[in-house]
Amino acid sequence: MRTTILGMAWVTALLLAGGCATLRGIAQKPEVQFAGVSLEHMTLFEATPVFNFKMTNPNPVRISAKRISYKMKINDRKFVNGVADKGKRIGPGASEIISVPVTIDYLDLFDTFSELDRSEQIRYELSGGIDVGPFTVPFGHKGALTAPKLPKISLKDVAVSDISLTGAKVQLVLGILNDNPFAVKLNGLEYGVKLRGKTFAQGEMLTVPPVNENGVSTVTIPLDINFFKLGRSVYALLREASSGYELTGEMRFDIPKLGERRIPFREEGEVSVRK
Repeated sequence: MRTTILGMAWVTALLLAGGCATLRGIAQKPEVQFAGVSLEHMTLFEATPVFNFKMTNPNPVRISAKRISYKMKINDRKFVNGVADKGKRIGPGASEIISVPVTIDYLDLFDTFSELDRSEQIRYELSGGIDVGPFTVPFGHKGALTAPKLPKISLKDVAVSDISLTGAKVQLVLGILNDNPFAVKLNGLEYGVKLRGKTFAQGEMLTVPPVNENGVSTVTIPLDINFFKLGRSVYALLREASSGYELTGEMRFDIPKLGERRIPFREEGEVSVRK
């Protein structure tokens, strides 16, 4: 029994000595440099940029980058902070990339969707520290992220057929422009169309096809126009080659954990009237 106890004590002493030797070997604070930012995830309502930092170990022993604490300011106000455990090991004289993902919720950042849509870029300031042995190595970076854009909906075409003194068949073609590097899916659409200032059509679409990244999709709305209901002026309007229009309505989006959100839109322009 005495031999066993002495053996265990000897092993413990060796481990402690090795640990002290390792700590003595970490004499210099590691260096950290910003190495770029990438997007892990992005939608109209949130994004997860990943901030990469290159950490160089100038010591003759291996080190471990463990606890990472960070805080971020967006548009000059405190927005988010957090802590992560990485457990990244860096060999003597070697360098490794330390990644810090930060989720940005645009619904928390902006008071209204129109405020988000007017923003070309989102300014940020990220700072924090990485615990390495006896040191906490600071890091930081300032920059800007491209803000997401709401889809732009416009009236692309008015196609008229079977026109008579009492009515006509009309197809309204709506264009949906997605100027984002990710696809956009609407949960529905309510619309109202005025031609030459006169109410022409109102309705709701429960199914809207998704719009690919940096893409455009079109939606065709068939209508049966009654001139007795809308007035004889609409008959004259549909005989013209073009018309000024006003398109208004609401886009509906299904947001995870929050449910449906409605975002108003309005667009004006000139549209051709094809017979």
